Amino acid sequence: MTAPAQGWRLARGRAIAMFASLGAVFLAAQVYRYGLALVAPELARELALSPTALAGVTSSMFMTFALMQIPVGMLVDRFGPRVVIGGLQAFSVAGALLVASAESGAALTLAAVLMGMGSSGNLTGSRP
Repeated sequence: MTAPAQGWRLARGRAIAMFASLGAVFLAAQVYRYGLALVAPELARELALSPTALAGVTSSMFMTFALMQIPVGMLVDRFGPRVVIGGLQAFSVAGALLVASAESGAALTLAAVLMGMGSSGNLTGSRP
């Protein structure tokens, strides 16, 4: 095999790995985003949350996601997307674990903030 053909094969493999990993991270962010909406009736019943409190939980995730865009952009410029997206996904995992063990509306709100922080890098960090 010639050197250009090997280089193309290597570049194609890296591109596939990059798109697959970013696709998986994006899918996780969408699951976090819509997961609370799907289980909202059960959460409201189990944790005795009012519709206003439940809306506060959901909006805290979106507000954190929006507020983190500029800091995440600065971090991506300084450290690179691989480090930033990988590091922020730890916040998403912590938020998901906290949702699973939350026993109050405040814990659920904190979990939503963590998930908003973690998924904020998906938008900014995946730019070319």
